[in-house]
Amino acid sequence: MPESGATTVLFLAALFGLLAWCAIEDIRTRTIPHSAILAIVLLYAGHALTGQTQWVDALISAALLLAAGFALFYFRVMGGGDSKLIAAMGLWVGLSHLVAFLLYTAMAGGVVALAVLLIHRLKVRNSGTVALEAPTVPYGVAIAVGGIIAVWQASLREAI
Repeated sequence: MPESGATTVLFLAALFGLLAWCAIEDIRTRTIPHSAILAIVLLYAGHALTGQTQWVDALISAALLLAAGFALFYFRVMGGGDSKLIAAMGLWVGLSHLVAFLLYTAMAGGVVALAVLLIHRLKVRNSGTVALEAPTVPYGVAIAVGGIIAVWQASLREAI
């Protein structure tokens, strides 16, 4: 049974709320809760049951992002939570919006990295020391922003 517009809005609101939770926790603790990632996957499963999604494309997209994420994790470019979150978002964007999602995430990642570097520089300047440890980038924020934009864009295109 195809989902109604109201149901779509509820799924998207829940997804965006979960992504906000991931972003906030990544800023606060530099970790992304496993329960949030599981909730995103289960929410997608509920959405897929409405018959509104191309679930095979979604699984392929998620598998590709999981493999890439684990490679980036192995080489210490990205954290484990980030790798899992980006794969979970692969379900939501599917193959048709994968490139857009990666582009939005990369752009948001650049903004987040710049903000982290500026804050770090201000802390060094204000502390008067030189030996502060290198800052880490909460890339879950970029994934959340990229995911929100890509999923929102995808839902608008499908509504037309």
